[in-house]
Amino acid sequence: MRSKLKKDYPNQFDITAAGYLLATETVLDGVRELYEELGINIAFEELKALGCHSLYDT
Repeated sequence: MRSKLKKDYPNQFDITAAGYLLATETVLDGVRELYEELGINIAFEELKALGCHSLYDT
């Protein structure tokens, strides 16, 4: 949660991690980002799909 002293969006939840996949990577490579950003070591099969988002969706 953001500090109550922040100018923008005080006391609001914020991004914990913001890793990115390369264009050559797949969703399966996302588990590496979980480890790199948060130290979470989990198998892909243990994840629950919540949907996908693309900056290029119209």
